[in-house]
Amino acid sequence: MLSTVFQVSKSVLDVFGIVSFASSLLEDEEDEEDEIDYEEAEEEVDKIVTEKIYLAKSFVSLCSHCCDIDSSSETEKHLLADELIQSLIENRTLFPESVTVGNLYFELEHDVIYEELINTSNYPLPLKAIIKVAKDDDTLAVSFYEVACSIMTNKGFITAEEIEFLDELAELFAIFSLDKKKIERKYF
Repeated sequence: MLSTVFQVSKSVLDVFGIVSFASSLLEDEEDEEDEIDYEEAEEEVDKIVTEKIYLAKSFVSLCSHCCDIDSSSETEKHLLADELIQSLIENRTLFPESVTVGNLYFELEHDVIYEELINTSNYPLPLKAIIKVAKDDDTLAVSFYEVACSIMTNKGFITAEEIEFLDELAELFAIFSLDKKKIERKYF
C-alpha cells in the first residue's frame, strides 16, 4: 500500500520538478568563481539547506495532512513519512552529500535532516504555509496536488470528505482545471 504511494511520490519528485526546483537553489551559488570567506560560505550553506528543509517539510506536512483526512493509522502515516524522507535523502539531489560554495566544501548531516523532517510528520506545517511554498510555482503546486491525490486514492476508493479536501486544495494551489482533471483521471 505505502510502496505504491512512495513510487508515485518519487516519480512526482523526479518528473514535476521538486528535486530540480530545490537543486536550482544551488545553481546561482555554484556559478560564482570569487573567493568567499568561511563565515559567509557557512551562512550561505545554512540558507540553502534551510530552504531545502522547508521545501521538504512542506511536502512531508502535506502527506501528513492527507493521511489525517484519509484516516490512515499513525503507523501508516509514519511509514509513509519515513519512506518519503528516506527517498529525499537517499537520492542525494535534494540533500547531496555535500555543498560547495566558492572554493569551500561543506558536508551535510543527513541524520539531523532526517530527524527534523520525521518530526514534521508528527507536527505538520499548517496548510497555509504549504500553499505559500508553492504559490508562485505552478509546477510545484501541481506536484503537491498530485501527491495528495495519490495518497487519498491509495486504498482503492475515495470518500466525499477526501474529494472535498482535494477540491479545496486545488483551489488553494490555484491549479488550472485542465491540470486538475488530468491528475484526477489518473488517480480516480
